[in-house]
Amino acid sequence: SSMSKPSDDVFQTMVTPVGAAMGAVNDVKDSAPPRDEFENHLTAMAESIPALGWVGVDSKPVSFVGDMAGAGEFYLNKVLTQFKGTDSAALHRDWVASVKAMYDDLKAYIKQWHTTKLSWK
Repeated sequence: SSMSKPSDDVFQTMVTPVGAAMGAVNDVKDSAPPRDEFENHLTAMAESIPALGWVGVDSKPVSFVGDMAGAGEFYLNKVLTQFKGTDSAALHRDWVASVKAMYDDLKAYIKQWHTTKLSWK
């Protein structure tokens, strides 16, 4: 990184918008009507979105992201099951594959640039 490590207070200020966005994901899930057609989609994202908090993990951020992505895996599988054999099955398969790829790409980025924890100048 080209930035020196900030103080804890400054770092907290920097990550506050990410925390707010993660909270917003949960708010969307919680505000969906019961038995919403996209309940499993929303729950998969709400369960796995804490992966974005990897920047605050003191060690093994790749494992952290993997664990958080895994938390949503059950609901991703439910999406596939729910829409299997429907006209929109391919669309939902693509969406599930995109979510998995997003977390795989995040893990690859972290592994390349921040192997043990967020690195600073």
